[in-house]
Amino acid sequence: MFTPEEREAVIQGEAVSVELQGTPCVVVRKDVYDRMKGLLHDGVDVRGTYAAAMRAWDRDPDPALPLYQKFRRQP
Repeated sequence: MFTPEEREAVIQGEAVSVELQGTPCVVVRKDVYDRMKGLLHDGVDVRGTYAAAMRAWDRDPDPALPLYQKFRRQP
């Protein structure tokens, strides 16, 4: 059973964490699930977005870049 707060959260489109017989689960409205499923299983290879992200980064680099680079893995 859901608490009134959990029911309201799901109605509002929020995810609610639950546990069913020791298995962690998330409950969402069907329309929210369908939208998420479409994003996850749309056949797009997200690796294709890396080049675009790097081009955007090159145009407007993060001022904290030197801080990140010190953690860069060396081959």
